[in-house]
Amino acid sequence: MSFNTIPPEIRQAIWKFALPDDEPEVCIMWPLRPAGFNKTVEPLVVDTAFPVLMHVCREARDFALSPHSGIAFRHSKQAGHKVPYRRFRPEMDALYINRRNFDYTLLAMAYDWSGTDNDAAYWPALRHLAVEYSVFKKAWNWLPEFVFRYSRHVQKVSAVFPSSREAVWSYFQPPARRCKLRPVDNPDELTAAVDYDAHQEMHSIKWQVDMALVILEEYLPRKWNAEKQYREVEFHEDLMDRFEGTAWDKHSEKICLEYEIAAFAQFKRSEDGHELWEEGCEDRLLSGKDVGGRKLPLAEQHRNPEEWRVNDDDEYVP
Repeated sequence: MSFNTIPPEIRQAIWKFALPDDEPEVCIMWPLRPAGFNKTVEPLVVDTAFPVLMHVCREARDFALSPHSGIAFRHSKQAGHKVPYRRFRPEMDALYINRRNFDYTLLAMAYDWSGTDNDAAYWPALRHLAVEYSVFKKAWNWLPEFVFRYSRHVQKVSAVFPSSREAVWSYFQPPARRCKLRPVDNPDELTAAVDYDAHQEMHSIKWQVDMALVILEEYLPRKWNAEKQYREVEFHEDLMDRFEGTAWDKHSEKICLEYEIAAFAQFKRSEDGHELWEEGCEDRLLSGKDVGGRKLPLAEQHRNPEEWRVNDDDEYVP
């Protein structure tokens, strides 16, 4: 019996079984303002790889492109054709937030930090948060509350730099196409000048991250005391059971997380068809004016992210 003589519905089941499982991806939260403080930009989606099934034969390709496969596609201006994507999976994927939309994200989370709202449901399940270094260096200001109220089970926080080859402190635009987070191999060797009020000092990116964590440790006791008072007064809660098995160790009163220094590697296909991963943020640096001086568009002004890869739209809606 040849494969072509097998009934079509069985062949479809075989093609379906041949599809790969989901793998961890990076969700880029594009800088857009929610119309109100009760929603983040929805839905959150991630770019995925084209399934190998599309290169097997015409029938397999037709199946992968059909609704029966379960693979979703959206148009990409940068690629010039439709590309695969799926919904963000907080238990698997990393969520990246840069400086441009970090404040809006916190406001949206604060509206329903209990996680009961559908739009906020992914926060309690989040395991890997990645933030631009300019956000990470002020972790003392936001990370305790993030763990106490929004994502108690987060396990890893990545401080993301625009390059793994040199020390760059600048704001930057994240990749538009599919990307991964790669650990920086030698963060203690990448040094650059850091400006202080009246002088400059040479420091490595590892030193910068370590200092942010030292400051975080100094602020933790007062942040925890403030949280306990707030919970006991407003909700009459006993916090000892609430944080059992979470990122907050109630015995040592410390946040127990894995910290990573990382940079983006973005997907690229070479002229001979090989798949490559290369850095691409060194030439996407932003000035302080770009970050703080231009008003971001409302979420309602962008295209549907399930129909169009909005990360391709580097020129934001005016």
